[in-house]
Amino acid sequence: MAMTTSSAPSLQVDLAGLSQLIFNVGSHGLKQLATAGVDIHSIGCMLMIAEYTPASQEFRKKINYARNAQRSERLWLYKVVEIGASTNFLADQLLKTRAGENVLALMAAITPVMDEETCTVALNALFEEAKVSLDNIPGLGQLRSLRTDLVPLSRRVGFGEKVFNYHKFLWSIHPDHSSTMPKEGPYSAIPLAKDIASIIRMLHKVVSTEEPYIFICWGFRGAAWITSYGSEVLGLKVCALQADRTPIPVTGSYEDAKILIELSSNKSSCGLYLKKTLEEQFELSKERPENQRGWSVDCAIVHFLEYRLSKITQSESLPRISAFVAIETLNQVSTLASAISSWTENRMAFQNANMTGFVTYAESELRHIQARSLRILRQLGFLPGDIESYKFSVSKGCPTYICHGHMSDPPVLKVESDIEDTYYDYELKKTVIRTYDSLHGQYMVSGARFGLTITDRLRYYIADPIIYELGEVPPGSKSSFDHGFLKLRLDKQQEVSETIRIASHFASYLAFSDWDVTIRQMSVSFLQFGQKQERRDERECFEAHMSSAIPLCADNLDLSTLENKLWSADWLALDLDGLIVHRNTARNFSIHDLRGKFLGFTAGRIVSEGETCSKVRSDRVGLSYQDFASEVSGAKIAACVPRLKFRGLGVRTLLSTVKDTLFVRLEGFLDSKPILVGDASLVGQKLPDAFVSVPCKHGYHEPTTIQTLQDNAGTVPIDLVDVIEGLIFDTGNSRMYKTKLHLYYQLVDSSPLGQWLACHWTSENKRAFIIVQKDCCFGCIVQRTMRLYDIIEDSGYPLPAEGLDLLIYGLTILAATSTQSAVYKIFRKSIETQSQWSALALT
Repeated sequence: MAMTTSSAPSLQVDLAGLSQLIFNVGSHGLKQLATAGVDIHSIGCMLMIAEYTPASQEFRKKINYARNAQRSERLWLYKVVEIGASTNFLADQLLKTRAGENVLALMAAITPVMDEETCTVALNALFEEAKVSLDNIPGLGQLRSLRTDLVPLSRRVGFGEKVFNYHKFLWSIHPDHSSTMPKEGPYSAIPLAKDIASIIRMLHKVVSTEEPYIFICWGFRGAAWITSYGSEVLGLKVCALQADRTPIPVTGSYEDAKILIELSSNKSSCGLYLKKTLEEQFELSKERPENQRGWSVDCAIVHFLEYRLSKITQSESLPRISAFVAIETLNQVSTLASAISSWTENRMAFQNANMTGFVTYAESELRHIQARSLRILRQLGFLPGDIESYKFSVSKGCPTYICHGHMSDPPVLKVESDIEDTYYDYELKKTVIRTYDSLHGQYMVSGARFGLTITDRLRYYIADPIIYELGEVPPGSKSSFDHGFLKLRLDKQQEVSETIRIASHFASYLAFSDWDVTIRQMSVSFLQFGQKQERRDERECFEAHMSSAIPLCADNLDLSTLENKLWSADWLALDLDGLIVHRNTARNFSIHDLRGKFLGFTAGRIVSEGETCSKVRSDRVGLSYQDFASEVSGAKIAACVPRLKFRGLGVRTLLSTVKDTLFVRLEGFLDSKPILVGDASLVGQKLPDAFVSVPCKHGYHEPTTIQTLQDNAGTVPIDLVDVIEGLIFDTGNSRMYKTKLHLYYQLVDSSPLGQWLACHWTSENKRAFIIVQKDCCFGCIVQRTMRLYDIIEDSGYPLPAEGLDLLIYGLTILAATSTQSAVYKIFRKSIETQSQWSALALT
C-alpha cells in the first residue's frame, strides 16, 4: 500500500491489474519489453500515477493520431537494419488503456523540452510528490529506458512547439516586450524538473475536484509550459493579466479561466487559491545552464523569421533581404562542398597539381545542394525564389560556385570620386572626373573589402541607390524597410544581421542532408542564440561536417559526447536520443539517388530483428576482398540481395552484435564463393572525395577504338597504361607490370548493384583515385590522369614505385540512357591475359 496524504491522490499497487497486464502481453510481449529495457513492474508503477496525471480527450486523440502516422515511418539500411519508429511495442501496449494514454500524455509534456537527465529527475520527483513508497518507484535506469522508448512518439505530438508559440505570445504582451526577444532565452519558458512535479500536483487538484480552485502563475518564468500543459493536456482555460489587471484571453475568458498568468509580477512563483484564499504557494527556481538542453522545434510549426524579427515579415524589403541571405548561403554551400572531402593525400595531390578536368562528387552535385539550401531558407520564412534567379560565376569547374547577385539587383550606378581624381578623356577631348561603380544595391562578396561586417554589406545591398544619389528619400516615395533599416540604431541593425547569419549557417550545413523532407527540427538554443560550436578537428572532413550539422537541429547531447560518438570513421547510423542520423550511402544502392545528400535524419530507433541498438558500424574497416577468409565470430546472414541478371553474382549482409552496437559486414560473392568484403563506412568517406570527370569535346558516347584512344591521349603511350576491366578487380595481378597507371574500369551506368560493388573497391596501394566518368571519353581521362602523374612525379611528391591505382566508374550522372562498354571490346584481349577474373561487362 502506498503512503498517501491529503494533498495527493490515493495510490496503491493494483496486483490484479498487473497480473492482467502480464497475461495480456504474453511471453512474446515480455520478451519485447525486456528487449526495450523496461520491466513489467515498472510499467505497473507508471500506471499507478496515471490517475495523478490525467489528460483530456482531445490530447489523447492527438497521441493516437501521432502513433498512427508513426507506424508508416520505416527506412532500411541494406534491407536488414530498420531505422525509424514504426515498431514500438511499449507505446502500443500503453495505448490500449486510459491509464496508459495518461502516461503517454505525461511523457509528451516533458520529453520534448528536456534532455534525458532532466526528464528522469522530473519523473522521479513526480513519484516523490505523490508520496509513493520506495518499492513502487522505478529505478533511474528503468525511467531512462522508458523515456528512450517513448521519446520518438512524444516529440510527434507537438507539445514542444505549443510551448514555444505560447512563449512567443506571452512575451508579446509582456510589459518588457519592447525588446525583440527575451534576454533569458527560450528555456525561461520551462520550469525546472522538481518544480514541474509540484505544478502537476497542484493542477491535478484543480482538474480532479469539484471545488473552484484557481491556479496562478506570477511572472514570466515557466508561464509558457504551464499554459501549454493546462490548456493542451488538461483542457483548462487560461487567461493572462497585465499590470493594470486587464485580462488577455489565451484559451479562455477571465470568468472561465482556471489558470491565471500574472505577467507583470516581479516574482516567479505559483499558487493555488480556493475561494480567494491562498492554500499553497512556492517559488520557481532559477534555471541553470545544465537544464538548457533537449528542446528542438519543428520549423514547419514554429516560424523562425517571425520569431526572430516579426516586423520583417510585413516589410517591403523582405524579398531583398531574402536575396541577400540566399546569396550568403549559396556561397557558403560552395565553400563546404569544396571542404567536405577528407583531406587525404589524394586530394592534396590534385590541389598541388592545380589540375583541371576533374571535380569532386560533392562539387558535381553543387547545384542540387544549393537548390536544397534555398528550400530550407523558404522553410525558415524567407522568400529566396528559385536558383535560376541568381547570377553565378564559374570557378573550379563548377558553373554555380560563386554567386554574385540576384536578377532583381538594380543596375550599377556610376558615382564620381569624392577626392579630386581626374583624367583626360581623348574621346571627349577634355579632362573629366573619374567615376566608379557604386556599391549601393549590389552584393559584395565577404572578404572582398576588409573591415566590412555582414551589417555593412547588408546596408549596401538593400539600400536604394537613388537615396544615396539624392541624399534623402525622394518626394512621394513610400517609406519602407529600405529606408527604415538605415535609420535603426546600430544594435537593431546588428540584430537583423545576426538573424541572417544564423539562417545562412543553418541552411548551408543542413543542405547536405535530407532535413528539408524529414525532421525539419531546429534546436531552440541555436534558434535563439546561433552559437557556433568549436570543432575538435580543424580539417573539414566528413565526420567534422557531421558534428557541425547535427547540433543545429538537436541539442540533446553536449558536443564532447557527440564527438565521441561520431569521430569513429566506421559509423553507419547513430541513435542520438531518438534522432537517428545515418549515412545516406548506407541506404542507397545507387549514387544516382543521393544527389548530394550525404547525411540522413530519421526520428525513432535502430532495430534489427526486433532488437534495438544505439550504433551501427562497419565490421570490416579498410579490408579488401583478399581478406575474406577470416570469419566473423557469431555473425549471421541477415539477408541476401537478389542476384539480378548477372549469373552467379550476388551480395549478402552479415550481422553481429556486441553490446549496443550492431556490426554490419557486406560481401560480394560469385558462385557462392566470397570475392569481396565491403566496408559501408568506407564508401561514406570515399564518395564525397571521389572525383568526377569534367565533360570533354569527344563525349561519353563517342565510339572508341585503339587509334582514337591514342589520338585523344596525345603523347601517352598505351604500354604505360595497365587496364583491367570487370566487376571484380584483381589488384594483385597488376603488380607485375611497371606501368604508371593501373586503370580499373567498370561500366555501371544502369546497374545499382554494380555501383554498390564498385563503391566498395579498395586498393592496397596508398595512392589510389576514384573517378566517376561523366560525359567524358576514356582517352581524355587517361590523358588528364597521366598529366597529373607527371606533375606529381616532377614535384618530388611521394608516389608508389609500381604506379598509380585508378578506379573509373563508367557512370553518366546527368544522362539517363545506358551505354555499351566500348572499352570492354577494346581491351578484351589484354584483360584475358592480364587478369585471372573474367570480365563482366555491365551494359
